[in-house]
Amino acid sequence: MKFPSLLLQNDREKIFSEGIRNWNYLYTRHKPSSDWNPDEDLPDFTKIKIDQSFNWCNFSIPIWTRFNNEKKYLSDYAVAGFKAKTIREEHLKSEMFDSKVIDIEHKPLSTNYSHCELFTFKKLSKTEKRKIRMTFRHKCIIPLKPNEKQAKLHIFIDIIVMYTRRLLSKNINLST
Repeated sequence: MKFPSLLLQNDREKIFSEGIRNWNYLYTRHKPSSDWNPDEDLPDFTKIKIDQSFNWCNFSIPIWTRFNNEKKYLSDYAVAGFKAKTIREEHLKSEMFDSKVIDIEHKPLSTNYSHCELFTFKKLSKTEKRKIRMTFRHKCIIPLKPNEKQAKLHIFIDIIVMYTRRLLSKNINLST
């Protein structure tokens, strides 16, 4: 697959966390031999880091998440998606937290404008980090399994959905 020029930063500015809507998806890639649990057909949630890297659905489609920072396409990787709301509301799923602990930050890279990372509001213990990773199981979607190919029509539809999400986010920003 050819690297999509739409992923390039091209002097576009960083967008503040408030611009990442709760209904937006964040996509991660998972290596089949170490980051993927074949028994559950889900990512190995114990491998998700507290500074996990994501592609934001307003500027990326799931299949583009397979590109690494060197523009290499990793066809054997799986892609998982998480709603921003699921990530931001981890404290509601556990009595361990009494307030919001993590959020998502848009951190564009030259070869990946959609790049986002998690950040914490406080230092977390090992137990707290593990608990947060397990909350990601809730409402996780799997757009691409390891080695799965995608039809061009599906990619085209994903691009239309990406532009629609971006347009909706802009309209919401203008009205608030």
